[in-house]
Amino acid sequence: MNKSMNAWDRGQATVKLVGRRKQLLEQVARAHAPGSSPVAAIDRALEMATRPEDEADMASRIYAIEDLLVLVDAARSADTAKLEAQLAKVAASLAGLHALITQLAGE
Repeated sequence: MNKSMNAWDRGQATVKLVGRRKQLLEQVARAHAPGSSPVAAIDRALEMATRPEDEADMASRIYAIEDLLVLVDAARSADTAKLEAQLAKVAASLAGLHALITQLAGE
C-alpha cells in the first residue's frame, strides 16, 4: 500500500516543517506575509503558486526579456565587428604574402 497516494484521500493532511522546508516557508512569510503564522504562510505560498499571472506581471517580464535581447544583440554586434576587423587583417596579410610569393616566383 502506497501511503503517499492514500494521504491525498484523507480529509486533512499534517505536514511537519523541518530544516530546509521550514526555512523556505519562513522566507515566503517574510517576503509576502510578514508576521504571519506558519499556516497563513502556507496559505500565501499556495495562493502564489496557483494564481494566474496578471497582465502587468506578464508585461513586465516581456519587457525584461526584450531588454535582455537588446543587450545580447549589442554584444553579438560588437563580437561581429571584432571578428570582421580580425578577418580584414588576415586578408591583408594574405594579400601581402601572395604578392611576395608572386614576386619570388617571378625571379
